[in-house]
Parts: sequence; C-alpha cells; structure tokens
Amino acid sequence: MSALAEPLRRGLPLAFWAYVAAVVLMHLSLPQAWVWHIAFVALIGMLFTYPAHAAVQGDKLRLEMSVSWGFALVGLLGLLLTPLLLIAAIAGHGLLDLAKYRGLGAEVPVWYLLSCAVFDLAYAAYLLGHL
Repeated sequence: MSALAEPLRRGLPLAFWAYVAAVVLMHLSLPQAWVWHIAFVALIGMLFTYPAHAAVQGDKLRLEMSVSWGFALVGLLGLLLTPLLLIAAIAGHGLLDLAKYRGLGAEVPVWYLLSCAVFDLAYAAYLLGHL
C-alpha cells in the first residue's frame, strides 16, 4: 500500500462533499442554458476517484482508467449529440458504484460507494427533468 493511501482515505469525505456542493452551486448560479455543460463538468469530476484509488493501491489502474475514459467519451457524445447519453453516463457511474459495492475494481470505502451511487442516480433523475 502506498504512503498516499491514508491521506487519500482521510481526504475523501471533504472531497466528496465539496464536489456535491460545487455541482449544486454551479446549477444554482450559472445560466439554465448551461445545464448540459455543467453536467459534463460534473461527470468528469466524478471520474477521478476510482483511478486515484487504483493508482495508490497499485492495482487495477488500467481497468479504472478504461472505465473512466469510456464514461467520459459517452458524456462527450452526449454533450455533442443528445443529452440522453450524458445522463446515461452519469447514471451508469451510479450503477458502477453499486457494482463496486459488490467488489468490482479498486477498493473504495463503502460509505463513499453508497453516497456516490445515491448522488449519481439522483443527479441523473434531476437532469432528466431538463430534457
């Protein structure tokens, strides 16, 4: 285990709540016309946690990076073609959180997996209301 494991574990709650607050504040303070751009930025932001944990753990980095790049590509296609793809990428990340709860990929604290799944799926539902 890397020397970075403990600081990453201790900083995760702050990072999670700062991320949630930033997404909410962006939607409250920026023009409604930017909703899909905000969602894309939010998607990209949610894709860093699992590769970071994999890198620190020294295991499954290729898997985590491939999945993150896949979600980023689907999100970008959603931004360019149809918002449904962007919503699908965010909801898909929530489903990935639930799959990780069952042991897939890098190890991440259970509280994070469940909190992230709830946020991702709720956020996807919120975005569906903007179609």
